[in-house]
Amino acid sequence: MASPMDKRDVLASSHVEQSGNGETQPSAKYSLDGAPCVPVASVDKTGCTVEHDEMTKDPEAQGHGVIYPEHRAQYLTGWPLVWAFVGWLMTEFMGGLGGNMLSPALPVVASKFNGLNQLGWVSGAYYMSQCGCMLLFGQSLAVFNAKYVLIAAIVFFMIGSTISGGAQDITTLILGRAIAGIGAAGCWVSVLTLVALLVELKTRPVLMGLFGVQNAISGTVGPIIAGAFANIGLWRMCFLIVLPLGTITILIIWFVLPSVPALPIDQDLEAKLDRHLKLAFKSGSKNLSDTARRWILIDWIGYFTVTSSLVCFILALQWGGSAYEWKSATIIGLFLGFGGLMVLFVVIQHYTTCPIMPLRAWKNRTVVGASFMAMFTLMCNLFAAVFIPVLYEAGRGVTSLKAGLLVIPFLLTVVLSQAAEGLVMSFTKSYWHWGWTCPAFLAIGGGLLYTVDIDTSDAALIGYQIIYGLGIGFTQNVAFLSVQADNPESEVPAAIAIVSFTQLFGGMCGPVIGNAILQGGLKRYLPANGVDEETIKLVQGSVFAVWELSGELRTQVIKGYLRALNDIYIGAVPISGIIIACGLLIRNRSLSG
Repeated sequence: MASPMDKRDVLASSHVEQSGNGETQPSAKYSLDGAPCVPVASVDKTGCTVEHDEMTKDPEAQGHGVIYPEHRAQYLTGWPLVWAFVGWLMTEFMGGLGGNMLSPALPVVASKFNGLNQLGWVSGAYYMSQCGCMLLFGQSLAVFNAKYVLIAAIVFFMIGSTISGGAQDITTLILGRAIAGIGAAGCWVSVLTLVALLVELKTRPVLMGLFGVQNAISGTVGPIIAGAFANIGLWRMCFLIVLPLGTITILIIWFVLPSVPALPIDQDLEAKLDRHLKLAFKSGSKNLSDTARRWILIDWIGYFTVTSSLVCFILALQWGGSAYEWKSATIIGLFLGFGGLMVLFVVIQHYTTCPIMPLRAWKNRTVVGASFMAMFTLMCNLFAAVFIPVLYEAGRGVTSLKAGLLVIPFLLTVVLSQAAEGLVMSFTKSYWHWGWTCPAFLAIGGGLLYTVDIDTSDAALIGYQIIYGLGIGFTQNVAFLSVQADNPESEVPAAIAIVSFTQLFGGMCGPVIGNAILQGGLKRYLPANGVDEETIKLVQGSVFAVWELSGELRTQVIKGYLRALNDIYIGAVPISGIIIACGLLIRNRSLSG
């Protein structure tokens, strides 16, 4: 992602100069890759061009060689910050509705269309489109007014939710989820970037903690509401409830969020754009409006390349072991397509004028560690959020409402531990130790969930969820706070976008990998338990079918289901080791402002 929005309000209000026609213009400009472009300048250690009479060394950046415009006085404080934060909270709440809070209803919704074997797609499509569009929205924030980018993202989310709510088949449902994911990507990266640019570093852990409190409330109420809607046959309301919430959110953002205007296009970039356009048009970019030039600056080739690679990867995971053998030409071809397109994407990012993912950010070991930490943490999060409701509905025969109640211990533990960690960090000003110690909870919880069988008590299962949730909640904040603390502010938006991209890649893979393990496990364990092929196909498509069986056959199906689910949870044990390694890779910086 390009460096979006750096210091825009400040440059527009505090650092201006008179142009020849008497108009005020910013005295410094930032290009799409984050480098300031000014007439008389030098280059600092970060590679950013600076104009000495307007730059100051920030005490926050001591030891980093970071030089950028002095703008601390322009951070939001008081009521402006409160109202902006309300808008951000509403946006995050909507995104949560599309994620974990729907988890109790998703098995029921998929079963309504006899598509439980497509459960991975119902959840994975949401994260796949988020992952593919994260970088696109990130670059859009660099060339358009960020306030309206956020509003556009909310509109996309509402459209996708409307399609899902009106779906008459599983394909339309998945399509709606994918469109909603596009909007969720824009909401997520816009809010994170605005927080990073408009809120002081020392205040951010407090806000992250308050985000956690909001998630605690929505994470408690959301699954209950979703389960209740599904239980009484109003599952469509799980999606349509977004419409009034989205309308209120847009009104709040429109009236209270400060405008973050697009940055001027620097002269060097303008010249490059003109040369490229002259290959197709004699007039180059001279006759194009400013808006048209900004649309052209978006790295569309990079976006479609990385999105195509993600589609290849997700299809390989979804079809492997079910529709096709893992060693089949189709699956091998999809994996090769994924790898080839990713290599092509890297090459494009190296040579393109305005890369959607600046490769220079990967030179920072904190960005690398934080990216993979975020990816594997969300993957393990969704192993539990998506498949614990399946455990209750298929393995215990409970209603979707009760499943929503029984999964709350996990969801509530995640958000409360995340909130508590944020508040502690606001006092200690340290994040590093959390990243390499707390994943141990994840390993212990995953190991305990692996032991679940038909005789495991509800109390034990709740305890296992809590331990597992502590490993998720205590780790999630570390990735994003670390890249904010270890990067110069001109690089923070790009770093956030990269971490968000890799995190959502994990979110995309988690449900699909989990579903592939589940379906593959059912194909292995059910025949071994003496279940006939017709029954296997029946229970693979619907959780309701399990409890329509009777006697010993139902018992053997439940045992097979639980063994298949156990194979998902045990994956958290080795993954937690990877997360610990990522935590050690991250640099230890202070969050002091």
